[in-house]
Amino acid sequence: MLRKMDCGVYMIQNKIDGHCYIGSSKELYRRLNVHKKSLQANSHGNMHLQSAWNKYGEDNFNFSILCFCDPQTRLIYEQTLLDKFRPEYNNISDVINNSGNHWSDEAKAKRSAMLTGVKRSAETCKSISLAKSGEGHHLCKLSDAEVYFLRQIWEHRDKSLTQTKLAKVYGLNQRYVGRLIHYARRPECHI
Repeated sequence: MLRKMDCGVYMIQNKIDGHCYIGSSKELYRRLNVHKKSLQANSHGNMHLQSAWNKYGEDNFNFSILCFCDPQTRLIYEQTLLDKFRPEYNNISDVINNSGNHWSDEAKAKRSAMLTGVKRSAETCKSISLAKSGEGHHLCKLSDAEVYFLRQIWEHRDKSLTQTKLAKVYGLNQRYVGRLIHYARRPECHI
């Protein structure tokens, strides 16, 4: 069962030029994590946002929650905030509930053609490799801000949220999540 705080509207904002992306989700924290991981892996579906991420770097983007709301009103809030902010990274200006929508064959072919033969710089390749490294070393996969965010989620949770569920959402092992939550100092990363 969804809780009120599972659902809401979020923003990904470029600290350099103020450009932003606004979205909403019934599973807010999971969705923000999916955005971040796909941007780090250079595989985000929004090519304009991905290009800016690659140009300005991860440290120049801020992930924030604009509001929490009920699932029934989330699209209304999202549309209101889209109208207010007019985000540059959004591909649409009218809210569409994307569940169940798929890319057309024409759109897939067009995107494939755009990406075919794309040469990445050595710096970009190194950045992608670094973002994907640390397999089995889960403590290296979270920034200090993400650790803080994780602790805030745990502190304000209801009793149905377990360490196992939180670990699954973040793609971490349960033992490490427990260490992050219960110890004041962040565990060190040893690769």
